Amino acid sequence: MANLEIHYKALDECRTAIYKAKNQYADVRLENNGGKEPTYNKEGTVEIQRKATPAEVAGHLKDSESLAKIVDEVWSTLINEGDQARRKLHDVEIGLSAVEQNVKDAHKATS
Repeated sequence: MANLEIHYKALDECRTAIYKAKNQYADVRLENNGGKEPTYNKEGTVEIQRKATPAEVAGHLKDSESLAKIVDEVWSTLINEGDQARRKLHDVEIGLSAVEQNVKDAHKATS
């Protein structure tokens, strides 16, 4: 049984690390959405609910408006990639819980 406790501890430590990483992505996503859970479009990507970057942020350049749009595109991509990472880490966290439960069930069955 002592060996199983070591494995349970390793699974728990891994799950805790994944939980922390997942929440870092969640924090960024919420901070940049006014603290609210984002909504998703048909494609499953985050609907960014922040104001568009104004063209004036780049000064009075000829292509200020284009630059502002590119900034918004990059921002949306970063938020969506981070959200996908958060979802995948969540799935791994659930998977580790299932592995731990399966090991416990198997141990009970053989005891």
